[in-house]
Amino acid sequence: MPGEFDLIVDGYLTHLKVERGLGAATVSAYSIDLGKLSQHLADEKVELSDIDSGNIASFLLSLSRNELSARSQKRYLSAMRGFFKYCVEEKYLKRNPAELIESPKLARRLPAVLTGEEVLRLLKAPD
Repeated sequence: MPGEFDLIVDGYLTHLKVERGLGAATVSAYSIDLGKLSQHLADEKVELSDIDSGNIASFLLSLSRNELSARSQKRYLSAMRGFFKYCVEEKYLKRNPAELIESPKLARRLPAVLTGEEVLRLLKAPD
């Protein structure tokens, strides 16, 4: 039998589909992400009303330990921020526990550079 958290997640997913018009792939990704959060909170024996930023940070840390990329962690945090914002709007929570959590930093890719041979070919090319 689904718990309170899971029932509220279902309501949120319906809100995303119906009121916000998000696509099926996005809603499915959010469903998976929030399902993993639900499992983490159940493992930690944390009720919805007791969730704080420490629980969110703990969940993100567990994702990091499982070698989930920073980009994926950022998506999880985005899903949680939206969900908890919904919980505040619907009066399930007084404040958003994910609001002040900083997003994981994405690694910057170095720009592609020309090889020495390519530079020489460019210099030898006619104007």
